[in-house]
Amino acid sequence: MELIFFPFERVIEINTQILTTEPGMKGPVNIPLLQGALARIDNAIAYNGLDDVFEIAAK
Repeated sequence: MELIFFPFERVIEINTQILTTEPGMKGPVNIPLLQGALARIDNAIAYNGLDDVFEIAAK
């Protein structure tokens, strides 16, 4: 399975697009927190061999 990695800027862009039509929390993005959360997923993939798309989505 080929995994696709998104830079944090793309995650912000996708979230912004979703919030134009769906309810949700709007406001400024805490970029360091987002980068930390994404890094945890990348580390789990790289070091723990995480490769299940559902587990990745859950993280």
